[in-house]
Amino acid sequence: MMADDAFRRLALQSIKSRDGWGKNLSVAANWSEPDRSLLESADPEAPRFPIEVLGRAGNYVASAARGANAPVDYVAAMLMVAVGAIVGKKCHVRLSNDWIEPVSLWCVIVGPPSSGKTPACKPVRSALRSLEKKWAADLAERLQREIAEAQALDASLEEINSLNAELNAPPRLLINDSTAEALARVEMRAPDGLLVERDELAGLIEGLERYGAGGDRAFYLEGYDSGAFTIDRVKAGTLHIDNHCFSIFGGIQPDRLRTLLTHSGDDDGFAARLLIFWPDPIRPTTIPSGADHTRMETALGRLDDLRHLSEGQPIDLWLTDDAMDMLNGWYGTKFSDRVGTTGKIGSAYGKLAGMTARIAGCLHLLNHAFGDEVEHDPTLNISSATVSNALELIEGYFVRQIERTYSGTGLPGEERIAAALLNHCRENGLQAFNLRQARREWGISGSARKGAVTEFDGAAALLIETGWARQVHSRNRTKDYEINPILFSDNRSNGSMVSLP
Repeated sequence: MMADDAFRRLALQSIKSRDGWGKNLSVAANWSEPDRSLLESADPEAPRFPIEVLGRAGNYVASAARGANAPVDYVAAMLMVAVGAIVGKKCHVRLSNDWIEPVSLWCVIVGPPSSGKTPACKPVRSALRSLEKKWAADLAERLQREIAEAQALDASLEEINSLNAELNAPPRLLINDSTAEALARVEMRAPDGLLVERDELAGLIEGLERYGAGGDRAFYLEGYDSGAFTIDRVKAGTLHIDNHCFSIFGGIQPDRLRTLLTHSGDDDGFAARLLIFWPDPIRPTTIPSGADHTRMETALGRLDDLRHLSEGQPIDLWLTDDAMDMLNGWYGTKFSDRVGTTGKIGSAYGKLAGMTARIAGCLHLLNHAFGDEVEHDPTLNISSATVSNALELIEGYFVRQIERTYSGTGLPGEERIAAALLNHCRENGLQAFNLRQARREWGISGSARKGAVTEFDGAAALLIETGWARQVHSRNRTKDYEINPILFSDNRSNGSMVSLP
């Protein structure tokens, strides 16, 4: 019991000290210099999503996130991908006569279970479903009228059957689980945009990894860019898509993200096409209050109106001269500096130029949707202010998410977890911790996968071996550890409390 009491005193000491171990020199004197290289293995922190770049849409995103007790990242991701779902094929960003980027996006939201992914996305998803029903109702009304007119004029049975076939195949905006052939048939009925939406994106990725799924994977990879695509199958026959392009959206847990995207499969560019939205979880304090989604529904309706512009032809969005100069400046410096980076992280960097154009187009259209119609004409060129916001998203958020996603992928799991434990203790001023609690509650990547208990035990052993921790032995074997105070010698922690065993 004396060891238990010692750990309790150590924990209480951590609670009382607001400046870490700096005031506990008597304790520090018994520690030796640790291996500081372990700290370099810690995962980068989650970046803050710069909600201000969304303009007026940002007010809705902030309100919806508060109402769902969810990070703003999740709401912003769903709203941005909705633009591509509605007009991803209709609107193109032209960087030159030859370089064209659709405004469709492939977005993945990352977080542990119950981190607010579903409630954050549900309102926008519901609004998209309502639009899809509206499309079907409008088409049915028109076709029923045409069928009645054809019958009154004694039209041929072939003509009437053709109208009935179209009536039985309404336009689509969203699709969930499907084969490549089924997705192709749906896409043929979605000339302006389509969203492939999976609540758990891991299922889609695993399906594309299976033996024999090579054709499906190629179909998806080609769907990132716009262009004609033809499928020839013995059973399905020939399916031709004039403009093969769709958006993708789904959620995934941190461990699965790294397992499926960064540790498995060849580097064919699938992972590089994904925009990662991976915030720190929000700890709810009250039951979600909900929010008013009328503004968002109206905005998506205004995007829907764009489908009827230019008589079915694509809307080309060019950049103003100063906006193009700004993008060129970034392209020739920061983007260029990353060219040549090897591995999957290099592939992700390589997609940033096209992603910047797509995001600029998305922000341009959101300005229209949430703004004043007279004030913002969606057919005007993309401004330098919009490109500046897109670049802020890329450099301040998505580059950091790439670094976070691929951080430590070449390190043993025990070393990465040990570094994460140290980093968490330093950030929260924890002079002592319980390993079981850390694995269950700290959200460290790897804590939920099979074999996590063994890896965390190995990480704790590594902390002891490198001089960063000591185990506080007790009769009930609670895996309590105290931290080397040198961790806080150059860091004025926030003095967060440890949980007492």
